[in-house]
Amino acid sequence: MIPKGINHLKAHLPRFLEDATNELSAPARRYFLGLSKELDEISVQIKSVDTEILGINRQNDVCQRLSTMTGAGPIVATAFYVGIGVGKAFNSGRHVSAWLGLVPRQHSTGGEPTLLGISKRGY
Repeated sequence: MIPKGINHLKAHLPRFLEDATNELSAPARRYFLGLSKELDEISVQIKSVDTEILGINRQNDVCQRLSTMTGAGPIVATAFYVGIGVGKAFNSGRHVSAWLGLVPRQHSTGGEPTLLGISKRGY
């Protein structure tokens, strides 16, 4: 049994593929070997994109300020900045919240909608 996680999979998969005593068939070994190579290629691409995003974050003052918020690292801060820019497309912070999908709960009775607050969980 392999523990959950990509790093555990990368560490244990070669051992399973080389072990001739397990019950993997030859086609299954070839398939998993191909998937392992694809996983390695994707990991390289992810590292490249992460490096590029970190470079963008270091060069942009707004991204660095956004990175100081609790729960927002360089990747989230850069994505937020790329999506919103300087925010001139929004009339208020409430519109930004709606764009993010953070909308207040709604309670309707008799056709009269009442907007409630937004919890810390976002709903």
